[in-house]
Amino acid sequence: MFVSPILMYGLEIVLPNRGILYKLEMAQKRFIKQLFMLHINTPYVAIYLLSGLLPIGAMIHKSAIVTFNSVCLQKDDAVERRLALRKVSVKSAKSACWFKEVHKLFGKYDLRNPEEKLETPVEKPILKKKVKTAIYRHWQDLILTKALNTSKLRHLNLQHVAIGRPNPLLQIPARSSWDANRALVKLNLMTGTYDLQSTRARFNKTFG
Repeated sequence: MFVSPILMYGLEIVLPNRGILYKLEMAQKRFIKQLFMLHINTPYVAIYLLSGLLPIGAMIHKSAIVTFNSVCLQKDDAVERRLALRKVSVKSAKSACWFKEVHKLFGKYDLRNPEEKLETPVEKPILKKKVKTAIYRHWQDLILTKALNTSKLRHLNLQHVAIGRPNPLLQIPARSSWDANRALVKLNLMTGTYDLQSTRARFNKTFG
């Protein structure tokens, strides 16, 4: 998504706190809803399952781990590598330094310890593939579990959704405005945000 690099610029080094990350995720969700013309009340798990995008926090985690590996690949006398060795080995687990925060990410996604990366660095293409697989698997399981417990998404076929791949409906080219409007109706049905006549009747009867 073209706005992601702007939202994430430099954040793999800063690693935003929970408050800032919440604002970034809200902005990401708003952009995706506007892009696909989804209802404002669309469940957030549906946003990721339809678009195939990772939450922006996961994207930042991925970039941070790859950046750490780039430090590991430097020469032994490089300042960044020497700093990494000192921080990882000396700082306590409660430290808020960048290297320790990355250490937590390795544990979160069941990757090798950073100390092992420093001792035996992995080539960047290999590392990126492993990190991508681990992060996608983690968030795929988490989002699918939440989707199964979201009643609004009972019409969304979870067998055809995956993080990293847009929903098949979004891959069908719209050759006319009619096709685009029909796809929009289907999206609203899949996300449980389509206003049925029965729903409107109950609403009017209650509040009319």
